[in-house]
Amino acid sequence: MKITLYLLLILAVCSCKKNITIDIPNEINKPVINLLINKDSVLMARLTFSSYIGMGGSFPEIHNAVVKLYENGLFQENLDVIVKDRDMFYKSTIKARAGATYRIVVTIPGYPEVQGSDVVPEEVVTGKITVKQVAGRADIKGLVTVELHDKQGEKNYYRVRIYRVGDDYPAREYKSLVPFASGDPKDGLFSKKDRTEYFIDDALFDGRSPRFSFLMAWYSPGEKVMVEISTLTYSSYTYLFTYFMAREKNEDPLAEKVMVFNNIANGLGIVGGIALRNYIIDK
Repeated sequence: MKITLYLLLILAVCSCKKNITIDIPNEINKPVINLLINKDSVLMARLTFSSYIGMGGSFPEIHNAVVKLYENGLFQENLDVIVKDRDMFYKSTIKARAGATYRIVVTIPGYPEVQGSDVVPEEVVTGKITVKQVAGRADIKGLVTVELHDKQGEKNYYRVRIYRVGDDYPAREYKSLVPFASGDPKDGLFSKKDRTEYFIDDALFDGRSPRFSFLMAWYSPGEKVMVEISTLTYSSYTYLFTYFMAREKNEDPLAEKVMVFNNIANGLGIVGGIALRNYIIDK
């Protein structure tokens, strides 16, 4: 009787088996636009095709595209192809203006028209920015303080990065990113370990002038430090922050995976506005 029951149970379990087909979108060979439009700078668009990470090498570049640039809805020019550091870019001759909206429309043979757009923000107004030595357990660290004057009544987004630069900067454009952590112990993400980027929006300080402190991973007395403060739009902030989080989370096999923000029609990537400003601190 027991053997008969076991056989019936096995048959019942096997009869419940069902094949389920999951439709996973194919993201390979899609046009990718990467363009951060910096205030007072020419536009440098990188165009590639998407591919699997495991394929190795760099992403295939798009050589036969026509890239049209529009400012506030008016056609300006076709972007020219240039090669910089062995990578190909489509470059404008005009410089981006704060408050203007830029759109690029890309025509690639055999593909639907690809496009993206964003506005260029104004630079943030800053207050005092300082660096001083702080004694650590085994070395000397640097405490960088930054004051921002946030505009009231509008949603603002910021990114902070810190560089070590040479004594002859900017004549010789040597710079290297310095890892740092937030000096606020209540910061749920950026105070946990050293990173090379800090992202913040003004949800908690709209219209005020908050001061932020950052603890550099290392600091030599008297060296030049450059603090880079970027004002971002919603699109550029969301793209850069989700890309940052994807690098963080995707290294952990147990963490929930992060989807990187995309604002490109008929493709992948980002067209985002940014206003970047550097502040040199000698001591």
